Amino acid sequence: GVRGFFTNEALEASNVPGELAALGVTPDTADHNEQISDYGFELGGPIVRDRAWFYGSWSNQDIRLIRSSGNLLDKTILKNMNAKGNWQATSKDMVSVLWYLHAKEKTGRSPGDGGITRDAQGATWFQGSSYVDGRPHGLTKIEDNHVFNANLFMSAKYAYYNTGFGLDPLGGMDTPAGQSQVLNQSFGSTRQSLNIRPQHIVNVDTNYFRTALGAAHDFKIGFGYRRTDAFTGTLWPGNMILGLQNTTNPQGGSIARIYREGAGSNRTEYMDLYLGDTISKGRATIDLGLRYDQQWGSALPSDTRSNAEFPEVVPGISFTGYKAPFTWNNLSPRAGLTFALDETRRTILRASYSRYAGQLDTGIVGYSNPSQNVGFVEYWWNDANSDYFVQRDEVDFSHFVTQGGGFNPAAPTAVTSANVIDPDLEAPVTQSAVFGIDRELMRNLAVQVNYSFTRTHNYSGAATYNPWVGLTLADYTPGQVLTGTIPGGPSYNVQTWLPDSAKITANGNGRVLTNYEGYYSQYNGVELSLIKRMSGRWMARVGAAWNHATEHYSTETPRNSLGNPTPLDTEPLDKGGAFTVRSSASGVGDMFIHGKWQLSANALYVLPYELELGASLFGRQGYPYPVYRETALGRDASRRVLVSPELDSLRYDDLWNLDLRLARSFRIGNGSAQFIADLFNVLNANTVLVRNRNADSPSFGRV
Repeated sequence: GVRGFFTNEALEASNVPGELAALGVTPDTADHNEQISDYGFELGGPIVRDRAWFYGSWSNQDIRLIRSSGNLLDKTILKNMNAKGNWQATSKDMVSVLWYLHAKEKTGRSPGDGGITRDAQGATWFQGSSYVDGRPHGLTKIEDNHVFNANLFMSAKYAYYNTGFGLDPLGGMDTPAGQSQVLNQSFGSTRQSLNIRPQHIVNVDTNYFRTALGAAHDFKIGFGYRRTDAFTGTLWPGNMILGLQNTTNPQGGSIARIYREGAGSNRTEYMDLYLGDTISKGRATIDLGLRYDQQWGSALPSDTRSNAEFPEVVPGISFTGYKAPFTWNNLSPRAGLTFALDETRRTILRASYSRYAGQLDTGIVGYSNPSQNVGFVEYWWNDANSDYFVQRDEVDFSHFVTQGGGFNPAAPTAVTSANVIDPDLEAPVTQSAVFGIDRELMRNLAVQVNYSFTRTHNYSGAATYNPWVGLTLADYTPGQVLTGTIPGGPSYNVQTWLPDSAKITANGNGRVLTNYEGYYSQYNGVELSLIKRMSGRWMARVGAAWNHATEHYSTETPRNSLGNPTPLDTEPLDKGGAFTVRSSASGVGDMFIHGKWQLSANALYVLPYELELGASLFGRQGYPYPVYRETALGRDASRRVLVSPELDSLRYDDLWNLDLRLARSFRIGNGSAQFIADLFNVLNANTVLVRNRNADSPSFGRV
């Protein structure tokens, strides 16, 4: 089989929003597709008749975008290679070998630094693949499916996944780096990042079918083991100092962040056992299961480089490694019921309950790894020549701001991180229940309604709670009061809070990674689906959902993940308020994913001459637009303090998109061909997805 697709800007309409056109943005300089191509082939067949077979495929996607932030080129190449062989080794054994490689090359990837959306070309990345040397790249898997008898089957497989990526700044490693949170812009170059993540995976899964006690049983028993190593290397360019301009800091808005190299590896290991039974009797099907998970990890030895300009201030280290002080052990039960209300099975009721543990992240294991975390210290900075770069004589060492990444200024050469992990840290746990009904209204037409409830507590990973060691709420004093009026919105009066710097120093300048007791997120949702199977020359599917995701605190005074009671844009500290996730990286950052309603519909109709006309409609509520002010919080550094009354007090416009397709298939001898014409965004909508949210910026509200 072969396929191909090509389009470019000559086939693209212009839809620059009026407010951008007024600023001089043209169709040529606005965000748009410059070119997209996608082509590939596949080939498969027998090697030995009825005994051995092969299959292979290759594809290439070339995606070229123009980004309005400085009229930058964003180019992505995706190459996919796949090879597979099957061998009927015996009458009871089917052996298969699979190799798969996905290689990604991207020029112009945005670093996704918080709030910085206008990157200079040099402050963007070239992304390429990185691997463990001397081993197969990509995924290599060998599997044996064995039949013991008509009722007992087993599948055993081993896989090695050699994967990773590197991010090299287009500005090179000799150019320094600077950022202005006032102008929302980067200057010079940016950090280099290397990420290699090999995995070893073993799985054994068994199915046993039996009839007993008047019911049919499908027993499932399995075992799994996986080991993941994650090497993370981070190196800042030039003199390894990042200049940060921010007008809300006491010294006029400038901070020099002095880095050392981050170069560390963390290992996580996972073992699971599970047992399940699917019971079928009459009009009822019952699904029961129990899973046991054990997760543990360690930080591996490594060495890092000192800061290039001030090695005596931020020296490198030789780290000997450690074992994580905890092991996660979790039991996860599940139960489900499907019941047909009548013999025709036109109405089916469904209910299910599940409880499961979250996956241990290598970043959690490495929280106290001082080599993996890129350590730094911050001091005041006087940008005397206004070039946004830090020179040696511009750093004011008499005014210490804060430190991070496990670096302890009181013991700069310490190979033990200032940050510690709570030995009682527990896995995040999610409980979920779903209730639904399916009804066939008439032949080929069915409706489905579901209600879902989900609750998660013991957050770790991205939503980890890591307060200063030994600090309580009593150790925070009132800071700056932020007052004003959001342009076109409400007024605000927000109190900020500052941690006790002396107590932080006395306690070793470290944070503790722990669970936030009393914090949980909750989801209630209702989904409606209407499905018309292909008949009478047409088919259609319609899905609509109402979503209500909230977060809750049992403490009287909520605190953010730093332990600070100041509300942040990602942590509004609003009891019962919206729970959301902020997107990041690859040029699609700074979106708060939280739409209370969503609609998706698609349909196909077969016209005369077997022409197929298809349509797809998608709509959702606009995501939140939380306004913030970048504010210094003492030892908690500069943060995006939320000044909107609530995270979702302001929202972007609702999003709607309609696509059309016209296709025709032809038989050609023993083969076939299909020709397709697509029209995307039929209404040429130009709905704004992201604006500058910094109320202190002169470009606040800018698309």
